[in-house]
Amino acid sequence: MNTKDNFTISAFKMLLSIVALVIILPMVTNVTDHSFYVTVSVYVLGKYIELVSKITERQLKIFYIIYIIGTIVGILAVAMCFYAFADTNVSNGVSNTLTFNWILMGMTVAFCFIDIADFVYCICKLSYTKKKLQHFKSF
Repeated sequence: MNTKDNFTISAFKMLLSIVALVIILPMVTNVTDHSFYVTVSVYVLGKYIELVSKITERQLKIFYIIYIIGTIVGILAVAMCFYAFADTNVSNGVSNTLTFNWILMGMTVAFCFIDIADFVYCICKLSYTKKKLQHFKSF
């Protein structure tokens, strides 16, 4: 893959993350429905698998830290979703609160910021590569 392909894939992933957040956001206030937890768990599990696969790639050290923090947030978010699945059958459970849903939404937004950070890094890398190529073009 070249730099332009990485940029295109990163832009597409960022766009899909934002669309997923727009789909998830209206469901936050509904504390009695399982659809919020199902949607968040599917989104977070997909991003979690992607982050785990990225840890083995060669990246900047800051991205290793971001990816490791992302995997920890992913484990917590999935655990919260599974707890909500188990707790919604009990009346007045912890997961039947709006605060629980907003904390889970915050973790989901953290995954979107990881995609945005990847996108910004690809923009910087692409512009740096173009600048280097123009330097060789002047010779």
